[in-house]
Amino acid sequence: MNRYLVERTFHSEVGLRLPGPDDPPDRQHAFAENNARDGVIWLYSYISPDHRKSFCIYDAPNPEAIRRASMRNDLPVDRITGVSVLSTRRQLPLGNDFADRFLAEQVHSDKT
Repeated sequence: MNRYLVERTFHSEVGLRLPGPDDPPDRQHAFAENNARDGVIWLYSYISPDHRKSFCIYDAPNPEAIRRASMRNDLPVDRITGVSVLSTRRQLPLGNDFADRFLAEQVHSDKT
């Protein structure tokens, strides 16, 4: 299984419509079932503040499987990029003062 970053742009006035309490409970199950047909597993997503862009992390056999699942889920696909994880947490033991300071500085600098 490979990991991918999927970039999407939503062109509607509201952008990406997130599931809400009025949605049928099986809406998310339908997405998962559509993904599973091609062996696609959604892990998590980052959404822009205006809900017009999303950056989603998937595990999948290949980019074509993500495209097929996205079509069934009526989701746009701008770009699919194969990715791997690079993290100080994987390289340094938990509780390491340097890693903790580095991550705190990164979070602080990203907010400015």
